[in-house]
Amino acid sequence: MVAKQQIKELAHIIWQENGRPESKDLNYYSRAKHILEERQVSSAIELAPPHIPDVPPGQYKYRRHTRR
Repeated sequence: MVAKQQIKELAHIIWQENGRPESKDLNYYSRAKHILEERQVSSAIELAPPHIPDVPPGQYKYRRHTRR
């Protein structure tokens, strides 16, 4: 979850870069929230450990039961 303060700060920067238009604050807030959430997802994916199988290649995790 992204902190509201971070969203407000980024929204303000975007607003300034776009010439400080009036009555579009909700648009800038939404855009900033979206940007920060995407960054958070991207960083989580980069930090996720690679999948390491618990069974060596070529072996089955479960063996079939054979009748005797």
